[in-house]
Amino acid sequence: MGNDYIWPRAVHRAARDAAAGCHAQVVLEHRVPLGQVDRALGRLVEELRAHRVQAVLVSLIGRDLVAFNRGLRHSGLDRRLVRLSGALEENGLLACGGDDTGALYSCMDSFASLADDRALALTERHRALLGPTAPVLDSYARGLYDGVHLVAALAARRALRADAALPAAVRRLLAARGPGPREAWRAAPQGPPRPALHLARADGPDLRVVASFRARGH
Repeated sequence: MGNDYIWPRAVHRAARDAAAGCHAQVVLEHRVPLGQVDRALGRLVEELRAHRVQAVLVSLIGRDLVAFNRGLRHSGLDRRLVRLSGALEENGLLACGGDDTGALYSCMDSFASLADDRALALTERHRALLGPTAPVLDSYARGLYDGVHLVAALAARRALRADAALPAAVRRLLAARGPGPREAWRAAPQGPPRPALHLARADGPDLRVVASFRARGH
């Protein structure tokens, strides 16, 4: 069940292959235009019942993701459907009213419950700046923070390479190495993000990490 744009389409293609490899069957697929889940919710719930679905891969985002989970709760299907989302973070779970079914999972590159040094350092800076009532520092916020610092570091390297005051040999060395992300990350306050994915289960208002995986390609 997903929104109708490039990310859910790609996820669903990969999921079909993964399901076939696990001897599972995809019995239903829907992609809904952004912002339209409320209108389609009744039909979606009835089709889930009719097809006796056991698990749902949820590729909805934002308010659509919240509306879908609320609709499943209202219908009672939330207690018998295992749900896996690739976009559910802590603020979205709070908007859903939390979940105590033990059947709602999320897979992302970071969660607020992770207690590694990098996450704790950023959380402390966030709270010092905005106070204890600040929104949860979720995966999207961390990604935006890292992205801004990467762009700034890349821009700084480009400016450095163009600095006429530098010796020509130094400028040639910088140009040869290129403004690669690996080098640019060294200037970012948190350093590079760690290449990992984490599987978390909803536990009331929180997402508790139950497994971690090293990201493919690293």
